[in-house]
Amino acid sequence: MEVTMDNNTPITLSAPASLIAALPAFLGFIPTEAVVVVALKDDEVLFVARIDIATIGQGAVTIFDTARQHHAASVVVVAIASDPDTGASAATDTAATAELMGIEVTQVLYTPSCDEQNFWADLRTNDAGMTADYRTSPLALARSVQSGRTIAGSREALRELFTLADTADIDTPRSLLDITRELYAIITGHAAATAELAAHIANAVAENISYRDALITVSSHNYPAAAATFIQLANALRDGKRAAVLTLVVAAAALGGNGGLANVAVEDAERSTAELPPLMTLIDRAMRAGISPDQLAHVIPTTEVAQATIGGDWTT
Repeated sequence: MEVTMDNNTPITLSAPASLIAALPAFLGFIPTEAVVVVALKDDEVLFVARIDIATIGQGAVTIFDTARQHHAASVVVVAIASDPDTGASAATDTAATAELMGIEVTQVLYTPSCDEQNFWADLRTNDAGMTADYRTSPLALARSVQSGRTIAGSREALRELFTLADTADIDTPRSLLDITRELYAIITGHAAATAELAAHIANAVAENISYRDALITVSSHNYPAAAATFIQLANALRDGKRAAVLTLVVAAAALGGNGGLANVAVEDAERSTAELPPLMTLIDRAMRAGISPDQLAHVIPTTEVAQATIGGDWTT
């Protein structure tokens, strides 16, 4: 199987060891106690989805329904669990669900960990081997070079990014262009996020929904850096304003192909407000439906439209 990078370079994942090593790069974090489904079409990776072993029932049905909607030709099922019996049972049950739904299963794999020097086993062929280092997998290295994406140690490590910070009050209004130029400087590594900027952005987004959409265009300079910046800004906000900026986290993460981070941001927003912002809900549903980052990118404003909203070129 292959995955094609943004520069159209294909990366081949021909062996179970290379596929397992690639899973953290696909997800953005190291999966544990989970089943991962790799959906394939024309021998290329269509999407990768993860389900907690503890809640695998309906989750598997949803994933395979999405695979059918996107005309997946087959799937690979990988269970990662410290207990071999639990992992093997989860993998075989998930594979059986796929086949009951009319989807071909090409491999059913088990490993206790995605880290190197653990064993893997194909539960159907009885082939076995040792896992490789996910840190140096071709996919992880390529994504690190192209977009700066890093791999979190766990899903819990992603949640810890959303720890609340001090808030700030602001008295003097600023123009959208000045706010955006400061934001752009942070995204490009030339400034640090502040609680004051968080308050300015939250107020501006609340007053002008078009400005929120324009900030997604600003994020396209570097989606991973933008997502990290918006997390820092959201941490200095509370309630509905926090959820509004978390929407920008979800957008940047989804457009950057980091579904794991986007999902954690949605979960955090659910704890921040009684009702999720509509755009966040739409992006979340699109991700669950298997919509690709390239498809999502078609709906963000063009640079020209964003500049008109912001009031000028934010890069100067």
